[in-house]
Amino acid sequence: MRGRRRATAEESGAEMPGAEMPGAAADPGTDWVDVAGLGDLSPGRLVVEVDGISVLIVRVRAGLVAVEDDCPHLARSLADGRVSGRVIECPGHSYRWDLVTGQPARCPSGRSRPPLVRLAVRVAGDRILLARPEARPPDE
Repeated sequence: MRGRRRATAEESGAEMPGAEMPGAAADPGTDWVDVAGLGDLSPGRLVVEVDGISVLIVRVRAGLVAVEDDCPHLARSLADGRVSGRVIECPGHSYRWDLVTGQPARCPSGRSRPPLVRLAVRVAGDRILLARPEARPPDE
């Protein structure tokens, strides 16, 4: 698996200036977490953990995108999936998702799949910031 780094609450980057990148939109009150440096993206992707959620950060032509590192099909890690342009292919079942929109790019005929869960990402200097994931309800 690719590099993995755990972000701590002390590394929160709220209010840090930086360019917004494609992916999920963040509201003005977003709590940003500093998760890595741009140099940590080798070769163009990185898995980090934020608030107990594994997040895959991928460099695409448009910039950086961040998605939960779980394939919506069977929750398999996407970290070792093949990326072509802005599409990632799950290494488990070859399902494909558009990393920028999160929508399925190819599924078996007659089946639909839920989209990838995206997180807002931005760059401040050479640091990668992620929007803190919203609290999730406990599993029932």
